[in-house]
Amino acid sequence: MPTQISGHWYGLVQIRGVIPPHWMPQKTQESQASEGLFQWVKVQHFNPRSRQFDGPKAVVRIPNSLPDRNGIPRFVLEGIEQSPLNEAGWYIYGGFAIDPVSTSPSSFAVQALEPRSLMQVQPTMTVASGAEARAYITRENWSPAKTQKGTAASVWVQSSHADYSDHSGPQEQDKWKDEGQDEWEEGDRALVVHLYGGIGGDKAEPTLFGVTTGHFSYGVANVITDPLTQELRFSIEYQQIYAHNSDGIVASPVQWSEYMGNLQRGWQGTRPVSDVLIDFPPVTQDYNFDGIVVSPMDTFVEQLNRMMARYRIGDGTGASIVTPSTSCVQDSNQALYITIKAIEKQVRQTPAIKTWLATHPDHPQTQRFRSLIDLGRALERQLVPLGMIRADWQQTIDMSISDTMTDATDAMAGQNPNGTDGSMDKSGGDRSVLAGIGSNHPATQPHPMWLALSTWRTLLPRRSHDEITTIFLEHGASLWVLRTNQVGGINPDITPRVPNTLLGQ
Repeated sequence: MPTQISGHWYGLVQIRGVIPPHWMPQKTQESQASEGLFQWVKVQHFNPRSRQFDGPKAVVRIPNSLPDRNGIPRFVLEGIEQSPLNEAGWYIYGGFAIDPVSTSPSSFAVQALEPRSLMQVQPTMTVASGAEARAYITRENWSPAKTQKGTAASVWVQSSHADYSDHSGPQEQDKWKDEGQDEWEEGDRALVVHLYGGIGGDKAEPTLFGVTTGHFSYGVANVITDPLTQELRFSIEYQQIYAHNSDGIVASPVQWSEYMGNLQRGWQGTRPVSDVLIDFPPVTQDYNFDGIVVSPMDTFVEQLNRMMARYRIGDGTGASIVTPSTSCVQDSNQALYITIKAIEKQVRQTPAIKTWLATHPDHPQTQRFRSLIDLGRALERQLVPLGMIRADWQQTIDMSISDTMTDATDAMAGQNPNGTDGSMDKSGGDRSVLAGIGSNHPATQPHPMWLALSTWRTLLPRRSHDEITTIFLEHGASLWVLRTNQVGGINPDITPRVPNTLLGQ
């Protein structure tokens, strides 16, 4: 599925200050389509040789963010050069503007900003394993000290469990690293659990009974080598299950720079955000059973893609509306539950996998797979706390797993998984469900409140964020927590508002 990004070009700069309009040349002023649409900003580029910001100086064009329906601009530039994040620099994403006078490329027009320090594989704080780690996730992460406006942090929460390393061959290099920078290598992946809070202050956004629920999603973080700095960094892609909205956010895979850093739609300047990167080899690394590959991460992303497609069309109704039983947090975790059941069924119906596990009881891959099964059971208890699967979830499971198993069988047989003509559905599933006209029609469903209560642990974003990450932590995962609190310039009209765990919007 295509991923949303910001701009065709990017650079790494320190911001030196905003240039007052009357200081710009007259020609440039005349070239502006309309006064007040953007500001000119002095920057200095990163120098790969000195590894300092002593490269070329430049002037870039940064648009003024339009106020939202509550009168709050998504990002402000006032005082951004004093931001603690400016020391390590900002990635600027955008393209070259066309001067209306000369009709030739002129200044660089910035569409998004991303703080370099947040993406560096360098923690600002380390938390020991055990009770201290659990307390950090459930309490300290959103404490007043960690929610100071304009601040950001990268917190390394250490693992307390087993070593999954396997040194038997190049295809089975399961790495359980030490800490900090040594934890990650290029090509590593992590599961992302995302949560944002609310907007308080003089221009606070409306709430229901004073409760802020926030927003929840999953994503994938890849460790890459930055071409500009030659250092390891995280590249985060959210899998946003997002209802139709007035903010221009579409349910789809989306890069951090677009979802958080976009100057017109991004949240980094207005909301407190927690992104937990989960490093857990039983989930983040694939399994190879004599040529039969099982990939928990790829399976999960596939299920999230299916759910995002449903949200884009509203299951065929044209409108995706948040209800207690259908929401970002409920349906993101529905995709997680379906992933667990899909892997269970794939293993159960593939004798070759069971044979491999039985004949390699002490192999590191077998140990890793056992850890995956243990985690799956714990997550299943979390996602279905009453032990009863929701009817709508079960119907999605039946269709999704049927498709997954058909694709896997065809792949092993060397056939086109989409049918001989590349489009036929051979699963036998009721495709009308996604159009809202099959057995998933509201008339045949229980009341939405009952559906929501049957999965009450995933009813609220904050609870799901804390409890899901804690389950991973207790099973041996290491966590890398990225926290931002309305970073960038200074907007005196707003303050961070912590998401609640009680019932609300």
